[in-house]
Amino acid sequence: AGLALDLAAALSRSLEIGSKWHAQDGIQLDISLFRADTDDELAVASNIGGRSTYRNIGRTRRQGVELQYRQPLAEQLELQLAWTWLQAQVRSPYVTSNSVVAAGSRLPGVPRQQAFARLQWSPADWQWALEASASSDTVVNDLATERAPGYALLNLEAGRRWTLPGGELRAFARLDNVLDQAYIGSVIVNDGNGRFYEPGPGRRANVGLQWSWR
Repeated sequence: AGLALDLAAALSRSLEIGSKWHAQDGIQLDISLFRADTDDELAVASNIGGRSTYRNIGRTRRQGVELQYRQPLAEQLELQLAWTWLQAQVRSPYVTSNSVVAAGSRLPGVPRQQAFARLQWSPADWQWALEASASSDTVVNDLATERAPGYALLNLEAGRRWTLPGGELRAFARLDNVLDQAYIGSVIVNDGNGRFYEPGPGRRANVGLQWSWR
């Protein structure tokens, strides 16, 4: 390993606008639009044996929309939704070891869409929730010849809180990936041996305690 003295600093310019709407019946809607343009983007050139090298690839753009929605469905029952659409692409062509990556190509390692939903029931001091999360496919190399497929997961959560002198104690238990779904949890961009994919965790449980001072 050595110093990469030929790398230039990346420079980004970003813009974000948003709006929030809160109704008297408890409905909330948040929306934001964003764009970030980068010059001399730093990107992974290769991954070999766990060692990553980087390069500047010119101009890139990330733009998209984020939505968050919350609505009471009944007494003590609430629905939460979130969605992100992200377009991450190359704006100036660059050369790999044997090909040209055209302007407009997707940046690897970035899913186009992500979504989340949570249905929560909160009777008295208890809390029960069903969650769903999803991600679209992810390109894993510069030429987009390989990609990790999208996936969807289900999670369960239960909790209880106690109000005590000086604060509040909350106990919770979670079961993530309830269906024990096999999926690609992360990717290694431009892996030199073609080992791009890292599996996500299977079904797993965790419990915990949380204390909040008052």
